[in-house]
Amino acid sequence: MQSPGIMTAFKRTRPLVKRFDDFGNLFVARILKGTIAVLTPQGKLTREIKLTAKEPTNLAFGGHDGKTIFVTQRQGGFIESFRTDRPGREYCFQACAEERK
Repeated sequence: MQSPGIMTAFKRTRPLVKRFDDFGNLFVARILKGTIAVLTPQGKLTREIKLTAKEPTNLAFGGHDGKTIFVTQRQGGFIESFRTDRPGREYCFQACAEERK
């Protein structure tokens, strides 16, 4: 984020959770749309990642290299994950012993 202000306005759905990767891209969980929006540091929407369910409540970077995104879902009460090309600015889940092999 370079300066305060509106980067992108989303219609009808409200972002709940935001996380940055190490390049400054912003990942936004969009409830009811069931996607993760990815914005550049300049605020340009580059892609939307479709999720299994429509009610993401949180997201976090993790895994052994920080390139796995874990998304909690209110609908169904589960966690889904996907890989991305850059690690999170900070990540909180450490690799399982099996993943490190």
